Amino acid sequence: MADKIKGEEVLQLMREGWECCYAHGLRGPGWWRLQKNGLGRGGDVKHPHGQTMNALEKKGLIKRLPHEVGTFHTQYVLAE
Repeated sequence: MADKIKGEEVLQLMREGWECCYAHGLRGPGWWRLQKNGLGRGGDVKHPHGQTMNALEKKGLIKRLPHEVGTFHTQYVLAE
């Protein structure tokens, strides 16, 4: 697997329209991903490190959207 992407790259990709989510694991830990053209639409995928994403959220640079019932992911967007 390629190196995990850093915080500034995450923010830039999100500015370019990549969507971000935390996918919950069914039998273990989940994982973060950014996907070009939107989640589940078959675009390129990059995986940021969990510590990077937690730091961006704590700094108020990204925010969590309300969890949709019946989905196995939580979506994140740029904070305004």
